[in-house]
Parts: sequence; structure tokens; C-alpha cells
Amino acid sequence: MKWASKLVDRTNIGPQKINIANWTTPDVEKAQQVITIAGPDATRWTATRTILTQVADQVPYVPLFTEVEVCAIGKGLAFEKSGIASLGLSNGSWIFSLKSTA
Repeated sequence: MKWASKLVDRTNIGPQKINIANWTTPDVEKAQQVITIAGPDATRWTATRTILTQVADQVPYVPLFTEVEVCAIGKGLAFEKSGIASLGLSNGSWIFSLKSTA
């Protein structure tokens, strides 16, 4: 759940950062510190629930869509799916749609 904390913590507020709502709370900041270090799963899950509960209670924003990206690939390659979304590019999952045509 490291990605969840990146969406809402203060270190990701600002230009070119992922917390585009510029939102956080003291509880989120404490929970974010717990998530980013190794520790017992139960402790990290409690911190994750804190972040998700704060977001659900205060709903700083709701993403409405993800745009499709235009990509060029070389000969002998193709995508199984019809397009790649921004999230797929940022998290690297696009690679699982890439197939060889040779």
C-alpha cells in the first residue's frame, strides 16, 4: 500500500507531484511513516486502514477518468489491448500487454 500513502502525503504536494489534491492530515502523515518502513503486517495494515478511512471520510478528490496514451512500438511487437492508460505507464503494467508478432 505504499502507493496509497504517496497519493496523500505532504512530500508529494507541489508541482509535478502525485498528490494533486494537495491534501493530507496529521493522521495520514503518521500512518504514511509506518507504511514506508518494514514492520509487522498487522501494524502496516492498521496504518493503511487509517489512510483509506481518512480519504473516504474527507474525499479530497475522485478521479473521473484515465486518458489513453499514444505509444509507438517497434517491428515485431504489438499490444494485446486497445490502448495504454496513464496508470499503466506509471506503474509499468503496460509491459504485460506487449506481445511478439514474430
